[in-house]
Amino acid sequence: MIKLLSKNNFSHEIFCSIKSSYYRLSTINSNIFTRTLSHSKNSSKSNEKKSSSTPFRLFAPTVAEANLVSSFANWRYIPMVKDINTGIFEIPSSVEINDGEHEYKFYIRKSVEQTYWTCVIDPYVEKYDAKHRHGLITIRNREKHIDTYEWKYDDIKLPENDQLIIYEIYVADFTENGQFLGILSKLNHLTDLGINAIELLPIQDYMGHEHDWGYTPTHHFAIKASYGTKNDLKKLVDECHKRGIRVFFDGVFNHSSSSCPLLSIDKHYW
Repeated sequence: MIKLLSKNNFSHEIFCSIKSSYYRLSTINSNIFTRTLSHSKNSSKSNEKKSSSTPFRLFAPTVAEANLVSSFANWRYIPMVKDINTGIFEIPSSVEINDGEHEYKFYIRKSVEQTYWTCVIDPYVEKYDAKHRHGLITIRNREKHIDTYEWKYDDIKLPENDQLIIYEIYVADFTENGQFLGILSKLNHLTDLGINAIELLPIQDYMGHEHDWGYTPTHHFAIKASYGTKNDLKKLVDECHKRGIRVFFDGVFNHSSSSCPLLSIDKHYW
């Protein structure tokens, strides 16, 4: 069982049950694997356009070359430099990004001899445009925007591991509309049954049929859009905690769909 500690992550206070191997997910969210956003300390306060000084990183140890392509850089190719010791590609200097929602993606070449480039969405993106195969990032007040949700029931005592009575839920068919908020109306009934924990089948974006039950994820950090928003999920978790119900998150992280960006980077490595 792995507890995601960060409130900034959409799965705050959700525990992860990984059935095959055990990993601490916080390492996946470390600076090694994801882009880090920080505003420029030298920017003028009188500047009317707020911008974020943003380094972008891509972990791709077996890839020969990589470029960042984005709307905020007018879709020009920005070559990335690889650290051969870590396998991390990074742009040599930060990119200034104005407040707003922006699109970006990577183009990679797996070997110097390869004559074509492969388009790859950020494997750790939280939101993306499936039609155009772009990752999406929102900048507000010169920082990456997470959300504005305020937790209300963090101080509620939750049951210990040896006291759990768990009810497993597949969001798509548990409610009439198949959404996180649809579960709220059934929480009191679950409490009446003696349930003090729910386990959500995979809620990441996935490709495939409904009978997959979510076990073919495409983007491991992006919520399936039809289930609702990150704030909807946080409200569900909050309302569960209000009733003393713990929330678990189920996933098999060596399972993915053929459209998973990690496979596009190197299917043998991942």
